[in-house]
Amino acid sequence: MKSILALTCLTVGASLAPAQTCTAPSKVGILQAEAALAGTKEGVAVNEEIKKRFDPRVAELQKREGELRDIQDKISRGANTMAAPALADLQRSFDQKKKSFDRDKQDFQDEAQAAENKVLGELSEKLKKVIDKYRQENCFALILNVSDPNTPVVSFSDEIDITPAIIEAYDKTASSAAAKAPAAAKPPAATAPKPPAATAPKPSTPPPAAPAK
Repeated sequence: MKSILALTCLTVGASLAPAQTCTAPSKVGILQAEAALAGTKEGVAVNEEIKKRFDPRVAELQKREGELRDIQDKISRGANTMAAPALADLQRSFDQKKKSFDRDKQDFQDEAQAAENKVLGELSEKLKKVIDKYRQENCFALILNVSDPNTPVVSFSDEIDITPAIIEAYDKTASSAAAKAPAAAKPPAATAPKPPAATAPKPSTPPPAAPAK
């Protein structure tokens, strides 16, 4: 999963709640936030959902890209042998199909990006809370996200990488919340239950690039 979070640096500040188990936070931790969220059970489930939702459209776009390449090859091979009207018709067909392909690919990318922003925004907020709780309970003064290329960290010891611990803490928090959640009220017989809003991140398989004209 790409671009999972916009967490650059999580620090102790005056606005944060005081640590519950230590009075003088002193440790520094390193977090690979993208790997952390992708490794959680919810992150894995979201990735599976995106494959179910978007892979058929990716396959369709790839098929149409192949058809465009075939037409392009025919134009190249027939440039010196085909009659001018036939060649013009072929070129016109290519232009029309490519225009439609480009439009549908852009629509696909926009929809996938919007879905990703919604879902990952929700999950990243949960992760922030888990990280801050972990920081307070384990006396960390600073946690840096090295998934962000702008983080000023060039080298670090694996001993201060808390990514596995954050994944475990996130999954425990999610499981506990699910166990405590009250059962949903049964809707009246005459009213059909509303389906959940469909949300998903960007597909793991990128959409095909349009062939060069």
